[in-house]
Amino acid sequence: MRVVGREIILVRGKDGQMNAMLNVCRHRAMKLLPDGCGNARRFSCSYHAWTYDTDGHLTGVPGEDTFGPVDRDDYSLVRLPCEERAGIIFVGLTAGRPLELDTWLGDALPYLEALELDKCTHFMTKELAGPNWKVTLDGYLEGYHFGALHPNTVALTNHTNRMTHDRFGPHVRNVFALKSLDAMMDKPRDEWDPAAAMGLVYWIFPGMSIAGGWRERTVISIILPGDSWGESMTWQATLLRTPPTTPEEIAEAEKTAEWFFAAFRDEDYTAQTDVQNGLPSLADKHMIIGRNEIAVQHAHESVRRLLAGESVLDPR
Repeated sequence: MRVVGREIILVRGKDGQMNAMLNVCRHRAMKLLPDGCGNARRFSCSYHAWTYDTDGHLTGVPGEDTFGPVDRDDYSLVRLPCEERAGIIFVGLTAGRPLELDTWLGDALPYLEALELDKCTHFMTKELAGPNWKVTLDGYLEGYHFGALHPNTVALTNHTNRMTHDRFGPHVRNVFALKSLDAMMDKPRDEWDPAAAMGLVYWIFPGMSIAGGWRERTVISIILPGDSWGESMTWQATLLRTPPTTPEEIAEAEKTAEWFFAAFRDEDYTAQTDVQNGLPSLADKHMIIGRNEIAVQHAHESVRRLLAGESVLDPR
């Protein structure tokens, strides 16, 4: 995949560990593999056929007797820090810089582990091009817009402007009120089913949304900056608790995946593109983020603190 202008290979090696490397041949910087998924025991450059194994080690240099000796260690693929937690693969884009994941995830980690994403089945992943990264992520963090922007989709099942909010360092947990909550209020407390009444969304800073974690279907959106300030790219994956086995189950999973994707594509990302187009007209003014949009405030403040060289892990 291409991430923020860098070509990346993610591959699980023979030892079962994930490896992350730059998808760039060390001879002449040729891109080794096309975007997408697959299986391979070796990576061979299509330009001059330099070959690497799944650990990134340089294993073959054609015509080395005429090319000249090549140090296999010095010219292996550039490794990136890569670790797994709670069924999620985390990769750092700076070679040699440790991730310190347990510190970064902090108190959010037990809640992520409780989702048991590592036990889910991957159903499908779709890519969605979007506008500026900060403009895009704002839409994931509040329910104030449901009624106006999503009258025939999200607002049919979710109350507008009703949510709870918890912080874990720079990460947040938003819980949106589903309309099924209304009927539940007339029942005894021991008959309440929280999973059926609340839309649970974990936001892992700086750009991952995990929606529906208590249910049969979970939708994970990874929002990353593009090559320019005005671009972003979202990978939206649908996970299932139980692998679909019948045509009806497959059709229902496809319906869920397409519903989420279409809502974001046709409503959120269309609106956010218009927001981006309007920003230059406010160059000498400012926008406002309401107190009911607290997760948006928190995300912007976390970005500001990072850019200022401050820690985002301090509780505030």
